[in-house]
Amino acid sequence: MFRKFLKSFTFTVLVFFLSAAAIVQPASATSPEDLNFTMKVYYSVGIPSATLGTWESSGLLQQSGGIDETVRFAGWTEAGMFIKNIQGITKLSNANGTIKIKSQLHEDFLDFSTYQVGVNGTWTVMNGTGVYAGLHGQGTVNILGQLYPCTASPSGLCLVETRTYTGQGHFEP
Repeated sequence: MFRKFLKSFTFTVLVFFLSAAAIVQPASATSPEDLNFTMKVYYSVGIPSATLGTWESSGLLQQSGGIDETVRFAGWTEAGMFIKNIQGITKLSNANGTIKIKSQLHEDFLDFSTYQVGVNGTWTVMNGTGVYAGLHGQGTVNILGQLYPCTASPSGLCLVETRTYTGQGHFEP
């Protein structure tokens, strides 16, 4: 009789724990999807942290907003004109939250006949807030910049950039 009770009790406890384990599953990450950003950025050459711009995204996110950015340049030539390596932290924001993206870039070309500069590299989502909390993503970036004379810059040059970020992203809990 005791063995029958013990078997029944053991079976009941086992069913309880298996049921509880099935109910209490940890949240899992979403499947990777295309995550693309298009940005228009304006700034004065010589004041790299003073940026204005807009962004919109497609794929995983269908959003748009404003840009705040900090960049660091390295690899200047003696003339001080040719930038070879660029590290940027770009904060995209709107009423839903912020997305912080780190970019590692290098100059592809600088054409003085057309006043254009080409830059490419990689990007990674560092973090997000609001509805973007838990966002992870990475990919490649291509930038085409157009230099033009302006009086707002200490160097006398301003730059408008069209940026295309392509990659994959997902949300993690």
